[in-house]
Parts: sequence; structure tokens; C-alpha cells
Amino acid sequence: MHAVLTVWGSVALIVIGTLLLFLSEMDNPKTFGPLDWGTKGLAALFASVSARTVVGIKRRHEDFVYAKPDTEVKPGDHLIVAGPTRMVERFAALY
Repeated sequence: MHAVLTVWGSVALIVIGTLLLFLSEMDNPKTFGPLDWGTKGLAALFASVSARTVVGIKRRHEDFVYAKPDTEVKPGDHLIVAGPTRMVERFAALY
């Protein structure tokens, strides 16, 4: 019984998280906005199930800055990411 509740609870959290992220970010030009609809869905799903956080950004010839919701990632930026090692490594493998 506990396993069933755990599985259904996990599924519900993933689905709800994906929908909320998709709906809240679909028109944001700094996140999902420029992506096609299928990629927006996949990005929302990935963000919903991934336990990682961008802590800060280091730009060439500039000081480290803490990441905020309005921080824009630019080409050449180095992201400082925190989270479980496995999740951070999976995130790093995307780039």
C-alpha cells in the first residue's frame, strides 16, 4: 500500500510540477519562450524532475554573481550549480 501511494504521489508531483512550470514559463523570452511547443514540454518536464539549482554565474573578467530569477545566462558564462552529484553531472552533460 505504501509503495502505491509513493508511486502515485510521485507521478502527481511530476505532472503538476510540469504543468505549472510549462504554464508559468511558456511565454517568458528568457526561459521557454523561444522554444517550440514540444521542446517547451520537455524543458518543463526536465525542470520538474531535476533536483539542481544554479547558484551563480561567473563571466570572463567579471566577479562571480549570485543567480536571481531575473539573471540572464549569456554565451560563455560559467554556471555554478548545486545539487546531488548525479543530477549535477547529468545537467553538465547537456552542455
